[in-house]
Amino acid sequence: MRRQPDSIDEGAWHPALNLRIFESTRQNQSGVNRSAKYVTAIVVAHLLVNIAHGLAHRELRVGLDPPASIFVTVVVLVSPLLAMALVWTTKKRIGLILLSLSMFGSLLFGFYHHFLVASPDHVHSKPSGGWVPPLS
Repeated sequence: MRRQPDSIDEGAWHPALNLRIFESTRQNQSGVNRSAKYVTAIVVAHLLVNIAHGLAHRELRVGLDPPASIFVTVVVLVSPLLAMALVWTTKKRIGLILLSLSMFGSLLFGFYHHFLVASPDHVHSKPSGGWVPPLS
Protein backbone atom coordinates (compact mmCIF):
# COMPACT_ATOMS: atom_id res chain seq x y z
CA MET A 1 0.00 0.00 0.00
CA ARG A 2 1.31 3.49 -0.94
CA ARG A 3 1.70 6.04 1.78
CA GLN A 4 0.41 9.59 1.11
CA PRO A 5 3.01 12.31 1.40
CA ASP A 6 2.67 14.78 4.28
CA SER A 7 2.89 17.79 2.00
CA ILE A 8 1.91 18.50 -1.58
CA ASP A 9 4.85 19.07 -3.89
CA GLU A 10 5.85 18.27 -7.46
CA GLY A 11 6.31 14.63 -6.40
CA ALA A 12 2.80 14.30 -4.97
CA TRP A 13 1.34 10.86 -5.63
CA HIS A 14 -2.02 12.02 -7.00
CA PRO A 15 -1.90 13.07 -10.70
CA ALA A 16 -4.77 15.56 -10.32
CA LEU A 17 -2.90 17.35 -7.55
CA ASN A 18 0.22 17.51 -9.69
CA LEU A 19 -1.80 18.99 -12.53
CA ARG A 20 -3.23 21.69 -10.25
CA ILE A 21 0.22 22.54 -8.92
CA PHE A 22 1.63 22.93 -12.43
CA GLU A 23 -1.35 25.01 -13.58
CA SER A 24 -1.09 27.46 -10.67
CA THR A 25 2.65 27.81 -11.26
CA ARG A 26 2.06 28.56 -14.92
CA GLN A 27 -0.59 31.19 -14.09
CA ASN A 28 1.69 32.90 -11.55
CA GLN A 29 4.55 33.03 -14.02
CA SER A 30 2.41 34.57 -16.77
CA GLY A 31 0.99 37.09 -14.27
CA VAL A 32 4.49 38.13 -13.23
CA ASN A 33 5.56 38.54 -16.83
CA ARG A 34 2.46 40.54 -17.75
CA SER A 35 2.85 42.99 -14.87
CA ALA A 36 6.60 43.24 -15.53
CA LYS A 37 5.83 44.10 -19.15
CA TYR A 38 3.45 46.86 -18.08
CA VAL A 39 6.02 48.24 -15.65
CA THR A 40 8.67 48.15 -18.38
CA ALA A 41 6.41 50.06 -20.78
CA ILE A 42 5.63 52.68 -18.11
CA VAL A 43 9.30 53.14 -17.19
CA VAL A 44 10.43 53.39 -20.83
CA ALA A 45 7.71 55.98 -21.55
CA HIS A 46 8.72 57.88 -18.39
CA LEU A 47 12.37 57.83 -19.49
CA LEU A 48 11.55 59.09 -23.00
CA VAL A 49 9.43 61.93 -21.61
CA ASN A 50 12.25 62.87 -19.22
CA ILE A 51 14.80 62.88 -22.04
CA ALA A 52 12.58 65.22 -24.07
CA HIS A 53 12.00 67.39 -20.99
CA GLY A 54 15.72 67.55 -20.26
CA LEU A 55 16.43 68.58 -23.85
CA ALA A 56 13.83 71.35 -23.52
CA HIS A 57 15.54 72.53 -20.33
CA ARG A 58 18.89 72.57 -22.11
CA GLU A 59 17.46 74.46 -25.10
CA LEU A 60 15.83 77.06 -22.83
CA ARG A 61 18.94 77.23 -20.63
CA VAL A 62 16.96 76.38 -17.50
CA GLY A 63 19.25 74.55 -15.12
CA LEU A 64 18.77 73.01 -11.71
CA ASP A 65 20.72 73.66 -8.54
CA PRO A 66 22.92 70.75 -7.30
CA PRO A 67 20.43 69.30 -4.77
CA ALA A 68 17.65 69.34 -7.38
CA SER A 69 19.97 67.72 -9.93
CA ILE A 70 20.79 64.95 -7.46
CA PHE A 71 17.09 64.43 -6.75
CA VAL A 72 16.28 64.22 -10.47
CA THR A 73 19.13 61.79 -11.10
CA VAL A 74 18.31 59.48 -8.18
CA VAL A 75 14.52 59.66 -7.86
CA VAL A 76 13.32 60.59 -11.34
CA LEU A 77 15.80 58.70 -13.53
CA VAL A 78 17.57 55.88 -11.66
CA SER A 79 14.86 54.70 -9.25
CA PRO A 80 12.32 53.76 -11.95
CA LEU A 81 15.01 51.82 -13.84
CA LEU A 82 15.98 49.98 -10.67
CA ALA A 83 12.30 49.30 -9.92
CA MET A 84 11.84 47.92 -13.43
CA ALA A 85 14.75 45.54 -12.93
CA LEU A 86 13.40 44.41 -9.55
CA VAL A 87 9.96 43.64 -11.00
CA TRP A 88 11.55 41.08 -13.33
CA THR A 89 13.05 39.25 -10.32
CA THR A 90 11.56 37.69 -7.21
CA LYS A 91 11.62 41.18 -5.60
CA LYS A 92 8.50 42.25 -7.50
CA ARG A 93 6.78 43.85 -4.48
CA ILE A 94 9.84 45.96 -3.64
CA GLY A 95 10.08 47.00 -7.29
CA LEU A 96 6.45 48.08 -7.39
CA ILE A 97 6.78 50.04 -4.15
CA LEU A 98 9.96 51.74 -5.41
CA LEU A 99 8.28 52.58 -8.72
CA SER A 100 5.25 54.04 -6.95
CA LEU A 101 7.38 56.17 -4.63
CA SER A 102 9.66 57.40 -7.41
CA MET A 103 6.73 58.32 -9.66
CA PHE A 104 5.01 60.13 -6.81
CA GLY A 105 8.27 61.93 -6.00
CA SER A 106 8.64 62.90 -9.67
CA LEU A 107 5.09 64.26 -9.74
CA LEU A 108 5.60 66.34 -6.59
CA PHE A 109 8.97 67.65 -7.80
CA GLY A 110 7.56 68.66 -11.17
CA PHE A 111 4.45 70.26 -9.67
CA TYR A 112 6.51 72.22 -7.15
CA HIS A 113 9.13 73.49 -9.61
CA HIS A 114 6.80 74.19 -12.54
CA PHE A 115 3.81 75.67 -10.74
CA LEU A 116 4.54 76.74 -7.15
CA VAL A 117 8.01 78.24 -6.75
CA ALA A 118 9.01 81.35 -8.69
CA SER A 119 12.02 80.32 -10.76
CA PRO A 120 13.17 80.12 -14.39
CA ASP A 121 11.52 76.66 -14.43
CA HIS A 122 8.06 78.06 -13.62
CA VAL A 123 5.53 77.81 -16.46
CA HIS A 124 4.89 81.57 -16.42
CA SER A 125 8.56 82.49 -16.71
CA LYS A 126 8.71 81.46 -20.38
CA PRO A 127 9.24 84.46 -22.65
CA SER A 128 6.15 85.64 -24.51
CA GLY A 129 5.63 84.34 -27.99
CA GLY A 130 4.08 81.39 -29.69
CA TRP A 131 5.20 77.83 -29.47
CA VAL A 132 7.54 76.82 -32.25
CA PRO A 133 7.58 73.21 -33.42
CA PRO A 134 11.02 71.65 -32.74
CA LEU A 135 11.71 70.77 -36.39
CA SER A 136 10.57 73.98 -38.09
